[in-house]
Amino acid sequence: MAYKMIQNKLGEAVGATVTPLRMAKSKAGPCVTDNGCLIIDAVFPEASMSNPAKLERAILDIPGVVCTGLFVGMVTEAFFGQPDGTVKSRKP
Repeated sequence: MAYKMIQNKLGEAVGATVTPLRMAKSKAGPCVTDNGCLIIDAVFPEASMSNPAKLERAILDIPGVVCTGLFVGMVTEAFFGQPDGTVKSRKP
């Protein structure tokens, strides 16, 4: 399927280290959006996140990618849950 090509491109062209499909919890198989798209939960090196707009543009340039979850230009602060239960925030 086309998602395999996108997974490969996320690694080759954008530097993703892991690119699994998001799997459903209440049914067998992957999560499917209302538009019939699959969701890839890609993991990127922290250095890639120093310029999220550039990363988002590179991801969107991959044929078949509909959108990202980076929310570039949409927020004034980001919150990151930590393994110990604390929350860190970061402003652009």
